[in-house]
Amino acid sequence: MQVRYEKKGRTDVDRTTKKRREPIDRAYYIFQTYNRLGKDVCTSHKIEARSLYDHVLADIRYHAELALRDDNVQ
Repeated sequence: MQVRYEKKGRTDVDRTTKKRREPIDRAYYIFQTYNRLGKDVCTSHKIEARSLYDHVLADIRYHAELALRDDNVQ
């Protein structure tokens, strides 16, 4: 996978909410097969960086909780 940054206008401000975007909210990961070989070989798949970050963080928290529970059993 490769990181790409979306171009959302000249500013880093969301047009609807008027809030400043964080860099992670403008980035996404795109699969290399589509990126290198094009739409004839593979459909476009991309994962937003914020979504991936949230999923990984939730998994880390889950496993940390399991580790703490296991430590308390002894």
